[in-house]
Amino acid sequence: MARSLLGTRIRERRRAKNLSQTALAGKAGISTSYMNLIEHNHRGIAGRTLLAIADSLDIDPKELSEGADQALLARLQEAASSAGNTEAEIDRLEEYVGRFPGWSQLSAQLFEKMQDQEQRLLVLSDRLGKDPFFSEAMHLMLSNVTVLKSTSEILATTTDISREQSGRFFSNMQTESSRLTETITKLLAYFDDTNSSETKSQTNVVHSKLEQFWESHDFHIADLEKPNSDIDLIKPILKTWQFKDTGEEEQAKKTLNRYRRVAEQMPFDDFVQTALRTAFNPVHLASEFNSDIHDVFFRLAHLPQNCSLKNHKQDALPRFGLIECDGSGGVLFRKPLKTLSLPRKSSACPLWPLYRAISQPMQPIRSVIETPTGESFITHSYAQWSGGGDYGLPETVKSAMLFTADYQSFTPAQERRSLPMLKVGLNCEVCPRSKCSSRRADSILDSR
Repeated sequence: MARSLLGTRIRERRRAKNLSQTALAGKAGISTSYMNLIEHNHRGIAGRTLLAIADSLDIDPKELSEGADQALLARLQEAASSAGNTEAEIDRLEEYVGRFPGWSQLSAQLFEKMQDQEQRLLVLSDRLGKDPFFSEAMHLMLSNVTVLKSTSEILATTTDISREQSGRFFSNMQTESSRLTETITKLLAYFDDTNSSETKSQTNVVHSKLEQFWESHDFHIADLEKPNSDIDLIKPILKTWQFKDTGEEEQAKKTLNRYRRVAEQMPFDDFVQTALRTAFNPVHLASEFNSDIHDVFFRLAHLPQNCSLKNHKQDALPRFGLIECDGSGGVLFRKPLKTLSLPRKSSACPLWPLYRAISQPMQPIRSVIETPTGESFITHSYAQWSGGGDYGLPETVKSAMLFTADYQSFTPAQERRSLPMLKVGLNCEVCPRSKCSSRRADSILDSR
C-alpha cells in the first residue's frame, strides 16, 4: 500500500485491550495529540517510541512494525481470486488484516477448509468411479441383497413350505446377511481416513507410495540438479523409502533417471533464465535447448517453489502441474495442483486438451480451461509417437498436458484473450455441467 498502516494496527490493538487513547499515550510517555496523529497514520514512528507503545500494549514490536502476515495476505487474495469475486477490495486487504486480525485468520481458515473439502470430494469421486475394490464390493453387495430379497419373497408369499425347507431358507438368509455385513464393514473401513494398515493396503490404488515419494520432495530433488550428478545418487534416495512393490521401485528409478537426464540437458540456472525470457513457452524452450517437448514439460513441472527471482516482475516461479497418458488415456505420470485434481488410473474429463492432442500427434495445443468452480488454467498439450511399432502394428502414442493457474504473471492480457477458453470438468461423476454432449456418466451432484 502507498502509506503505512502502523497507526491502524496500534489503534485496533489498543481497542482490543480496552485502553483509551489518553491512557496509552500516558503509558508510552507521549502526548494524546501525538498519539492521535500516529493512530490516523499522519505520523510515522520508530525506535524508542515504537518500543514504548509496544511495551504498553504488551505485544512484540514486530507485530506492529512488520505489518500483516504476507502468507495470510496471499491466502486471502487467493480466496478472492478462486471465488471470482471482482468486488473484493484487494487494495484494502492489508487494512482489513490490520484492523480485524481474528476475522482475517478465520476467513483464510474457511477458505483452506473449503479447498480441503473439494479435494476430499474429488478423491471420493476417484474411488467411486475408478477403483476396482469399490466396484467389486458393490457387485458383492448387490448379489447379497438380491438373494435376501428373493428368499424373503418366497417365505412371505408361500404358505406350504415344510419346516425343513424353511430352515434352509433361513440358513441362506443368515449366510447372505453375514456376507453383506462383512462387505459393508470392509467398505466403511476403505472410506475411513485412518492410518490403519488395512486402510493403507486397501487404498493403495488411490495414493501409492510412489506418489507419496514425489509429494514429500515437492517434485524437486536438489541433489540431482548438480552438474554431472552421479547415477549412484539415486540408490540412497530410493533406499530411504524402501518400496515394497518392485514395480513401483522400478517406476521410481525410471522417473529419477529421467529427472537426472533432463536436469543435465537443461541446467537449472540457464533454463530458468530462458524460461523467464520466453514467458515459459514450452515450444520455444524445446527449440532453445534442442530438447523433446515432453521433457520440457517435465522440467517445468519439477522447478522449486522457493526460488527467488531478482529483477523480474514475479516474485516466484509459476507452479506447474503435469499429466502424461498413453493412447488409451491410462495415466503414466501425474503431478496435480491443489486446485486441479488429476485421475490416478483412468481418464478425466474427455474435453481436456490432453485427449484432443492424441488425435493430433506432433501438433502443440495451447488453450485455457475453466473448471466448474471458476478456476482457470493455461494448458500446453502435446502428443507424440513413442516407438514400439512393428510390421503390421502402429506406433504407440503418448500425450502430456502441462498446466498452471499462475499464467497471468507471465502472459499478457491481450494474449490471454486470444486463447480459446474451454469449460471443462474434472470427471463426469463430480461435474455439475448438466448440458454436456460429452457426458458419459451421471453426476453425483445431480439433485434431480
